[in-house]
Amino acid sequence: MKFNKNLLKEKWAAYTIALCTAVLLYMVLTHLGAIGGILGKLWKVCSPVIMAFVIAFVLDPLVKIYTNYVFNGISSDRLRHNLSVILSFVTVIVFFTILMVALVPQIVDSAVTFAGNLNSYVRSFQGLMRQLNRFALNHDIDLSQFITSSDELLQSITRTLPDNLNKIVNVSYGFGTKLFDWIISIILAVYLMMDGATLKVGFVRLMRVLLPDSVYENTVSVWSRCNKILVQYIAFDILDGMIIGTLNWIFMLIMKMPYVAVVSVIVGVTNLAPTFGPLVGALLGSFILVLANPVAALWFLLFTVILQTVDGYILKPRLFGESLGVSSVWILISLIIGGRLLGVPGILLAIPFAAIGDFLYHDYILNRLEEQKLAQDLLRANIEMTSKKTAAEIAGEISRAASARANAVKAGLLRSKKEEVPDPHPDSDTAAQPGQEDKQEDK
Repeated sequence: MKFNKNLLKEKWAAYTIALCTAVLLYMVLTHLGAIGGILGKLWKVCSPVIMAFVIAFVLDPLVKIYTNYVFNGISSDRLRHNLSVILSFVTVIVFFTILMVALVPQIVDSAVTFAGNLNSYVRSFQGLMRQLNRFALNHDIDLSQFITSSDELLQSITRTLPDNLNKIVNVSYGFGTKLFDWIISIILAVYLMMDGATLKVGFVRLMRVLLPDSVYENTVSVWSRCNKILVQYIAFDILDGMIIGTLNWIFMLIMKMPYVAVVSVIVGVTNLAPTFGPLVGALLGSFILVLANPVAALWFLLFTVILQTVDGYILKPRLFGESLGVSSVWILISLIIGGRLLGVPGILLAIPFAAIGDFLYHDYILNRLEEQKLAQDLLRANIEMTSKKTAAEIAGEISRAASARANAVKAGLLRSKKEEVPDPHPDSDTAAQPGQEDKQEDK
């Protein structure tokens, strides 16, 4: 039974669709808690599989590098690909192992030292505030409200920091309990990457069966561009964060500042988040340093401003290229929406999502609209030209026919229109009456 599309043009069909949509929306809004619970359970079940796809997606560029440049001498494509996958995982594991061995002891030592010296840092900062207050009083400046607020803030931080450290430990413990899920995800990612060619062929065949040729080609083109933007951003964003963290670490070592490892890791990690990440890293690093050495905190802020300027105007444009061609408004909107929907991953991926949306809008939607408008304009122009041409041809044919008739009349081949039309009132003198003709014959 074929569906009759003309039914959608009926009023009752529009009313029915609107009513069903309203009922469905009402049911969703009144059962958000149940829907959220179902989605949460579904996420717990599917999270290892999703993480496996994410790991495979992130490591795919490294696999391609090893395939094309390291194992390019191997004739077997499958063996070359499998060796590249194994070497990619070994590289990542070795890198994180070295990073953990080198940084974790320093981070833990810095955190323990900072927590143990927190009270002395607070007293030193309060003494600095008192000196500032005396200097202000000598110059008739009232800073009492500022000093009071600073003391209250420090007391609040002193009370809440141990609890937050306990929360950090609990989070670390929770991460350790999920280690089994991570192991499953890594193993599944290895199988996905080794059998990626087979899965890709099957997926392509399915798409070709389900989609028309034009839709399939457009889908492949859009996905290739989106994949390029996303992979390029993730790879270069991680590289940019490592460069910024390393430069900050070198600067702090040269200046002999305390807590080099902790502050450098904070700066490098927060630099991954766009727009607000470097600001958060600068504030956290300066807060840690100002308690130990206010002068070091001042130098740190000055260096951070210079470093972020160089990063924004020189380093990122060279790394990211065209993927940064997104307005700040779209980035802020992506930050808000991504942060609300996906949390930290949504914030980290705000720029590629905005770049993909900008690409889809300008290169796909606007181009389609312009093509449709151009087609309509061409059709309208063709209709107008056809109508004008037809009228001109008709006028020419009428003119040629009239000229030919006039020439024929002059040549005596045709009679004029006046000769062809009979006189409805013939002249009585010239026309003979039937009775008169009979009388003449009798005479």
